[in-house]
Amino acid sequence: QYGIRCEVIDARSLVPFNYDAVVASVKRTGRLLIVSEACERGSFAMTLASTVTRMAFDVLKAAPVVLGAPNWIVPGAEMESGYFVQADDIMGQIASRFYPDAGITERGSRDWGDDALAARGL
Repeated sequence: QYGIRCEVIDARSLVPFNYDAVVASVKRTGRLLIVSEACERGSFAMTLASTVTRMAFDVLKAAPVVLGAPNWIVPGAEMESGYFVQADDIMGQIASRFYPDAGITERGSRDWGDDALAARGL
């Protein structure tokens, strides 16, 4: 709908990690969004983003984005959609971080500051 295409790479395993596939994709797209159900802070996804940045810094058009669960305790099942990454959250990150001028109106509900999390009971 917006003319945005993506490549999806399923890591399959983290050790050993196939950096070649990711770096080749970054060279084609110039962007990197890593999505994980793990908390962002201190996660392996952050390590992946850092390593890929070092390996492909010259071709990145934007800073890599890591999208994961908030740095908070896991809530009960009734709050799962507000805690774990949803499709709208991914689209929101793509729109705001990679294509802010594309006119994309769909945005995720992610606002993971401590005040916002506390207000939602997370």
